[in-house]
Amino acid sequence: REGACNAATFIVGYWYAVEMLQSLGVQGPTLQAVNEVLSVHQSPFRISPPELARASPPATPVRVSANAGTMASGPIDIEQALRLQLAAAQYQLGDRIGSGASGVVYRAHDQALGRTVAVKTAHPPTGPGDDRRLGRFRHEVKLLSLVQHPGIPYVLAAGEASGVPYLVMQYIEGESLRERFKQTPRLGSQAACRITLRVLRALAHAHARNIVHRDVKPENILLSSDDEAYLIDFSIGVSLKHVPGLTRLTGDGLVPGTVDYLAPEVRDDARWDHRVDVYST
Repeated sequence: REGACNAATFIVGYWYAVEMLQSLGVQGPTLQAVNEVLSVHQSPFRISPPELARASPPATPVRVSANAGTMASGPIDIEQALRLQLAAAQYQLGDRIGSGASGVVYRAHDQALGRTVAVKTAHPPTGPGDDRRLGRFRHEVKLLSLVQHPGIPYVLAAGEASGVPYLVMQYIEGESLRERFKQTPRLGSQAACRITLRVLRALAHAHARNIVHRDVKPENILLSSDDEAYLIDFSIGVSLKHVPGLTRLTGDGLVPGTVDYLAPEVRDDARWDHRVDVYST
């Protein structure tokens, strides 16, 4: 692991030096010039001639921001940064298994415990307004850290890769309730009651901690292979109790939630509480 991190730091340090020199108009940076830039930025690495010869530019180089010292936006760069960050924590990033408005979900392998986990990361920033979206993801991470219930996937770890937050959590093998509806438009009464009760118990746990989900819908209910229901995606959830960073997350002028499942008081912008989740369920 240490060797992999050192190699990654070397590559990032090298390309950072090259980008800096090219931005200053220096063409074909020499070994001495590269090492000078590495020294200025307090990198512990120096490039010897054999290493310089091997470090040929990749097809899509990792671009580094000279101002912030972090990788710039772009899905390939962020995924590379995420892969390296997770590797340091003994998680091996796998394939992408889902994507939505709040972020992207990957399958990953916990090398320490030999189990499959899920990694959710925010979409990389692309323009104005992204700070609010990244803030919403960090907001979700904080909310999930406050709940521990069998009907809510538990959190294993959280962090940031190149300024983009990510979350390592329990992996649920299965499908969403929406996907189930496509196969079986009408569930039997027993299945419907079992799923509803499981979701209501998860919500009761969250409500006891003053957390409101605000977006209960079939897409946010996962059904495992053994038909257990899990409530997911707290990205627009809020705390009814005043907690810095968790009480409200607004500012985009949009009504939170999904129209088909919104309680009337939310649509009318009236006072509301945890019962809006019960209505949606």
